[in-house]
Amino acid sequence: MTIFVCNTNLVIDSFNTSEYRDLGLEIVYVLSHFHSDHRPGLDKNFRGRIICSPITSDLVEGSLGVNRCHIERLQLGVWRKIDPPLESNMKSYSIQFIDANHCPGAISIVIQGEDFTHFYMGDCRVDVNILNSFSRLNITHLGYCYVDSTFYDQESLWDVMPKKSESIRALLGFLARYPYKYAFEFELLGSEQLLESVLATYPRDSVYVSSSSRYMELEIVYASNPRILERLVPPGGRDPESFRFIIINRKESGIPGFIRVRATTQRWARHVEQNKGNSQSCPLIEFENNMCYLFYSMHSSRREIDSLLERVSKIDHIVPIVPPIDPWKKTAPSQPSPPLPRRVRRESFKPSIHDPSWLIESHDSQETVPATLLADDDSFQLPFWGTRLR
Repeated sequence: MTIFVCNTNLVIDSFNTSEYRDLGLEIVYVLSHFHSDHRPGLDKNFRGRIICSPITSDLVEGSLGVNRCHIERLQLGVWRKIDPPLESNMKSYSIQFIDANHCPGAISIVIQGEDFTHFYMGDCRVDVNILNSFSRLNITHLGYCYVDSTFYDQESLWDVMPKKSESIRALLGFLARYPYKYAFEFELLGSEQLLESVLATYPRDSVYVSSSSRYMELEIVYASNPRILERLVPPGGRDPESFRFIIINRKESGIPGFIRVRATTQRWARHVEQNKGNSQSCPLIEFENNMCYLFYSMHSSRREIDSLLERVSKIDHIVPIVPPIDPWKKTAPSQPSPPLPRRVRRESFKPSIHDPSWLIESHDSQETVPATLLADDDSFQLPFWGTRLR
């Protein structure tokens, strides 16, 4: 969804400049993150003015070839004043970025003018860091609030979901119990926290990356972290079967001797239906047909979004960014699983606190891996991309 922010000349996540020629304004473009569905029209021929986070800036320049003279890097938590065109009747306004906890470089945006404040949540996974950053702004009244409506469905089936930390612990527990070879479907930007967790837990293992485009993307994301890059092996020259861990594309065929790991949210909908809407009885992780399915979401649950919205006394307009995903979409029946050598325990997600304040009190954050799982070197911190602010 293209957002043209009210009372401003700001356009978010759309770069088809022809759509705005009739407005007679100099448009300021903001890219919330690098996923392809949020950058239509953005390529090396783009000649507009883009404001984005440092990591997104590197991806736009390195992967798309956009000239850096068209890109402005804005650090998190810094107000950037924007003066509208002289021929317009608009007043100056400012924007600030908040880490959206979605994928490397993803941001939410506060837009503040003399007599208005708007908030673009974007694709977002609300956690305690986001709540604290938002609270520090002391916003009591929002004109427009653009929410991540991916799982904000009417039936509240996505009312609560496992936090990233819970999903990561479930994955690491599975790997510890079943020490086989694994092919991770971590090809999507946003699965880096899972990758970092595996690297931190198995400090002697390198990870083979089968896709050259994905390897180039990881090179950009971890440009300031050579300790990660030296453990990622580019495609070609070495036999992937000689590694314990590899990263593959979801469309690639299976590799003999490897268990595939898929991070997914859609599979959970089937369990919600089978359990008659009781989402808390659904497994965090399960094994079927040589595939390990891990429930992992980069988007917020309904309760997480509400935890953020409840911090504002008044909101005039709540605008969904995307249509909610249909949780009742039928899927083809699956075949029974071949058994593992030992029984796989179906780990269910059970929130420890049912009060709406559970998100704040649980102190979850982007530091998703317990200290005991980190390397001995204190400088080895997670997530690497979360602290890259240059």
